[in-house]
Amino acid sequence: MSRKTLLFIIIIAVVASIAIGIVAALDNPEYYREKIQATAETETGFEIEINGELNWRYWPPIAISIEDVDVRPAGSDVPLATLKSAAVDLKLLPLLLGTGDIAIDGLNIDGLTVNAMIDQQGRGNWETDDLPTETSDASDADADADADVDSENSLDLDIGAMSITNAAVSYIDASTGENYAINLKSLQTGAVSYSALTPVSFELALEDNASGMRSKITGDGNLSFNNAFNRFGMVDMNIENDLNLPDVGELLLKLMISGEVDTAKGTADLSKLDFELGELKGTVAVNVTDMNSTPRLDGDINILPFNAKNMAKILGQPAIETANPSALTAVSLTTKLGGTAENIKLSEIEGKIDGSSIAGRLGLRTGNKLTASFDLTLDQITVSDYLAPTGDTATADANDATSTPATDTEVLPLALLNENNINGKFTIGSLNYDTYTLNDFTTTIVNANQQLKATSYGTGYDGNMSMEFVAKTGKKPSARTAVQIKGMDVTKLTGVETLTGKIELKSNTRFAGSMLSDVLATLDGDSEFTVKDGTLDVSSIKNIAAVIDGLRKKTSSVASWPDVMPFKSMTGTHQINAGIEEDQRINVNIENMSISGTGGVDYWQNTMAYDMEVILSQSVDGQFTVGPAMADIKWPLRCAGMMDATAAELCTPDSDSIANLITQILQKELRRQGADKLKEKGKKLFERLFN
Repeated sequence: MSRKTLLFIIIIAVVASIAIGIVAALDNPEYYREKIQATAETETGFEIEINGELNWRYWPPIAISIEDVDVRPAGSDVPLATLKSAAVDLKLLPLLLGTGDIAIDGLNIDGLTVNAMIDQQGRGNWETDDLPTETSDASDADADADADVDSENSLDLDIGAMSITNAAVSYIDASTGENYAINLKSLQTGAVSYSALTPVSFELALEDNASGMRSKITGDGNLSFNNAFNRFGMVDMNIENDLNLPDVGELLLKLMISGEVDTAKGTADLSKLDFELGELKGTVAVNVTDMNSTPRLDGDINILPFNAKNMAKILGQPAIETANPSALTAVSLTTKLGGTAENIKLSEIEGKIDGSSIAGRLGLRTGNKLTASFDLTLDQITVSDYLAPTGDTATADANDATSTPATDTEVLPLALLNENNINGKFTIGSLNYDTYTLNDFTTTIVNANQQLKATSYGTGYDGNMSMEFVAKTGKKPSARTAVQIKGMDVTKLTGVETLTGKIELKSNTRFAGSMLSDVLATLDGDSEFTVKDGTLDVSSIKNIAAVIDGLRKKTSSVASWPDVMPFKSMTGTHQINAGIEEDQRINVNIENMSISGTGGVDYWQNTMAYDMEVILSQSVDGQFTVGPAMADIKWPLRCAGMMDATAAELCTPDSDSIANLITQILQKELRRQGADKLKEKGKKLFERLFN
């Protein structure tokens, strides 16, 4: 016997016990008490014991009433249900005509209590050896699927109206830990028969004692059922569920349901389910087959546009703050539903996330581990819109947090990764972040057997970029990354207008641990890059040389130097050791000009900071000429600031080393000119450079 229909069967058992003995009880109800009880057991499979009075009420209307009734499975000594009182109103005309038919005008039940329990072995307290049990054999069910009437188990009901008040049902499953309490305040129906829909209204309260969930449910609509009680239908059933969830609060769920369940065939056709939860609205239509074995799903889901930020608040989640206030305010989804309850498949997905469109498929399989598989495509997205906001608000929050010690964070979510298997591909037509854009960006993820591997590839800036992340998530977690850039336009990629060319880059990093503190302490890595066939803005060097020439009162070719000079290659290296960035170097050669430096670039902050050295070799031809006074001397230069600044703004003489530069130049001049005159020139040179 199905647990889901247990309450309904018990109610019917009570009704049947009364209806079966009505004719016999016309003369003297007490005389036929035992006969009523015996007949009820035969017809329903339950023992009905009437402990209280069994009486007639002759007017108005003609009725028979019973009090204090126990319902037990056949052969059991423990009551499954008790009934405080019930009354059956009879139609007068059939009695007066003496047709032999008893027509029930109304049924009133008060104080029904049901205590359903399942033990550790999964056996219900309503199950006995004498009670027939359901079979999962689909062939047997199909053989009798079209039979509405079972001569041995069907009941012939024709009731004008039914009322149930103050009913209480407890359901405890020791095998699963489920513990529910249902208090049915009222259930009212219109005419109950097999030939027409039955209007129904109800009000009940549900408590999940295991989770702490509380619910008040009201509903009205139309029900139908056959006389074998194996086919049930709902038409335009309106349900309002006032939920109270732990850590969430109150929620109002509204449902409109139409559908049919056939337990003999093992099918359910939910032709329409409209739902509304806060701003979340939609429709579900699903057909279920093989309910008696492995239920299979086939249907459609349609979720109308909703504001995800508002829904987070409704569900008691932390507020979602985004850089773009309009982000996550228009989300919608349509999809095909298939598979089984243990292996759900969503296909033909068509969704919207603000201005982005998403399509593809998703599968979820339960078991020892939750397994997710997907193949999703997003036409475009601006990632920076969905990040935490910056500016005054973010700064204020940061200032408020200064009084609280910084907490360590988990970089690798080990529990999440080890408890779930993930296998999928995600493609983005246009991925935008800040000023960066990648096209045809594809990421594949494989997470299984305590290992996560994610690979990404995208094109942009006349080249391509690939990334790989591999993490071991066992007892000793560790990870490595690899990034490769090929042929990208360095100006477009970095925003540095002073540098052009095609960049090639390789970067590798490694770390151990899952917490941020462990990652920073163990982070090792290296990177190297080459910029080929590019140009460099050397106006800062040109300006310094021109000043020196002017102070020397010498005429040179400095003024004719180009501001931008081509080069064959620029190389750089970057080292990280135990989380500390060190040995960052850059080298570039432009004919007789050699530039080298140490420092680094912060791409996240879009800044650079390099201590540069420029060495000029004496020359008389090429892009520029260099006189003997400036040749073979290390020119100190500090290039620091925002990467989108001009060369003159980025690179200036290093005030700490400029005096040494002047000294070297003057030493060369000392060999050819008088010392007094040179000392005066040196003083003026120093003053000109810093004033």
